[in-house]
Amino acid sequence: DALVITQDLQHGWATVAGIALGSIYLDLGDFAAAQLALAQAVELSQQWNIGFGIHNATAFLALTQVRQADTIAAETLLNARFGDPTLPVQTEQLAALSLKDRLYWFVRAELALHGHFAAGQGTPDGR
Repeated sequence: DALVITQDLQHGWATVAGIALGSIYLDLGDFAAAQLALAQAVELSQQWNIGFGIHNATAFLALTQVRQADTIAAETLLNARFGDPTLPVQTEQLAALSLKDRLYWFVRAELALHGHFAAGQGTPDGR
């Protein structure tokens, strides 16, 4: 309901509602619904120039693609939106990462793990 109301009002909170709904669908394993809600959140965030929404909706959309084993699409999306990744190596830099940056690196880690295991270089249980 929140998504419909905020979209009707053309309010910026529609992006937050879309991200929330998309992440719930993602957790429930309904990847098609998650992808739809998150893609719409990205689109609205771009249309209304909401940086928080663009960043987080894109990260969750890429995570949805990883969970569907579409690692190429996830990598392409992340690189197109955020460029080439460079993880800070200093402890102080890591401690200072914002929540949105931590979400980005979480998705990057999921992508790396999925690619590692899909390539037969190990199993999730360490064998």
